[in-house]
Amino acid sequence: MNYQIFYKRNTSYCPEICLPPSKSIEARRMVLDAVHGNVPWVEPDSCDDLLALGRALRGYVYREHELNVGLSGTALRFLTALCAVTPGYHVHIVGEPGLERRPIGPLAEQLRRRGAYISADFAPLEIVGSEIDGSRIDIDTLFAADSSQYVSALMLVQPLMSSPLPEFEVPKGSLSWPYIHMTRRMLAGDIEPEADWSAASYFYVVTLLTGVMTSFNPLLSKPNISKQGDSACFRLSSTLGVDTSFHARGTRLSRDPDEKRGPFHFILGGQPDLVPALAVMAGFDGGGARLADIAHLRVKESNRLESVTASLRGVGIEASYDNDSITIGERQERWNAVVDCCGDHRIAMAFAPCAAFLPGGLTLLGAECVSKSFPGYFENLSKFGYKICTVR
Repeated sequence: MNYQIFYKRNTSYCPEICLPPSKSIEARRMVLDAVHGNVPWVEPDSCDDLLALGRALRGYVYREHELNVGLSGTALRFLTALCAVTPGYHVHIVGEPGLERRPIGPLAEQLRRRGAYISADFAPLEIVGSEIDGSRIDIDTLFAADSSQYVSALMLVQPLMSSPLPEFEVPKGSLSWPYIHMTRRMLAGDIEPEADWSAASYFYVVTLLTGVMTSFNPLLSKPNISKQGDSACFRLSSTLGVDTSFHARGTRLSRDPDEKRGPFHFILGGQPDLVPALAVMAGFDGGGARLADIAHLRVKESNRLESVTASLRGVGIEASYDNDSITIGERQERWNAVVDCCGDHRIAMAFAPCAAFLPGGLTLLGAECVSKSFPGYFENLSKFGYKICTVR
């Protein structure tokens, strides 16, 4: 589905944005339920990834012979570990076209070495579970891999192993390390839901580009207590010109009246999901930026090193990339633009607000992909004066 988006300034009120629950927290909660033999509950209006994970975990609890994880890389990795540590469980894990982009090789190799049968390093795959001695798993090798979810997956299914994982510390500089700390906190009993900071990041973009204040409901957890590494959006966005205030009745964003100018330099190995939003914000400034330590963006829903760079260029912002960074330059005025979302929800949500500086509008190709993590995104975006219509 393609959307054409136009912007007409709306300053009559401060829109209230309805954020979804943190996808990362909910996914871990659901897996922990299944580990303890319970069918996880998932809200019917949840995002595609959580619905797919919920269906697959229900199938696991009832020992079905085929589990469909849709396009969810999280579900693929968590279910691979869960099925592999369930002795005698013979199952096929399948998904939709595109899931084969999401790697599981390092995780599969560790589980094979300890006795599980896993037919491939990518979906679809066949698994025969085995009794796994967690103490013999080499956790350290997984810290050098392209996803922190390998370690989180093993941590979550640890109760089903014949012996626990060896104790470990997360090496400094490990990719996506905040997600491992999130898993640890949840295993220690902190399973309280939180509004999704990753989803909130796209409204930081809106506030910067339009100048319209934004409020959130439910409340965002303050960064000093949040389990989410993407709560760093609070600090990073302040550098780019968006201030955050926390009140008893809500969280509010406002654009800093003092103009911020680059060049900016951000190290984002721990916050890869913030890269598309921060790239747009830094590009709007026009002073230049470098977003670094992001090689793992190659194996997201799209190769985000490529897709973020191409989308920035599409809306008139100079950009280039190398193996682990994106460099952003000046912004040129454009009348209109076309952005291919590449099937990637975070590309769609980060770039849709760019219609605010494109008088002739923005066309988003494949914009329906937002349902992967935030089905209500466009409904919320329209509260700011964005006009959204479907086009062929």
